[in-house]
Amino acid sequence: EKENKATSCENPLHGVKEIIQFLKENQIVKYIILVSVILNFFYTSISIGVPFVVKEQLLLGNSTVGMLLASISMSLLPDKKENNILLSSKITMPLVLLTIAIIGLGITFASTNSQIIISFLGSIFMGIIAFTLVVLNIIVMTYLQSTIETKFLGRVMSTLFTLNTSIMPIGTIVFTYLFQKEVNGGVIFIFGGGTLLIYIIIMLPKIFRILKIEN
Repeated sequence: EKENKATSCENPLHGVKEIIQFLKENQIVKYIILVSVILNFFYTSISIGVPFVVKEQLLLGNSTVGMLLASISMSLLPDKKENNILLSSKITMPLVLLTIAIIGLGITFASTNSQIIISFLGSIFMGIIAFTLVVLNIIVMTYLQSTIETKFLGRVMSTLFTLNTSIMPIGTIVFTYLFQKEVNGGVIFIFGGGTLLIYIIIMLPKIFRILKIEN
């Protein structure tokens, strides 16, 4: 009780300084946050770009939009079998699959106007995106909750949530501007997916190096 009372009376700025110092000392958490923020930024291109490309550039019907967005909306549903999923620190596969799916979505939009092809391939790529995001979320959240001290866990989660939430309006502004320009929307997805892939290739060795040291 004394510890809790003392903590509640702390200066809020002290708590901020503590979390900054914690992130400096825990490189893996810092890199996880950096990757998560960039992922959320590029994920915004999906929610903004897919309806725009299908409706404005390809001039296809609402049924195609609905079919594509139905897949991605699955990632918003709570996962009831979370405890039965085999967790692994190896996040390479879902990250690479995510970037390939974004690039594949862009190639699909850029190469055809066929509603059947776009509905079929688009739904597959959107499903992969939704699946990999759920897997990544489970892996990261499980890792953070099992490795971070309880007294820092709440502040780390708050920092992660705040940064991810803050980056999405920025992504909305950026990608809304890009998709309104006279540029093929598929090219934007390809460029975004390629940029994200390069970023992941740069960040993953650093993350695995730290994980190896910790083990």
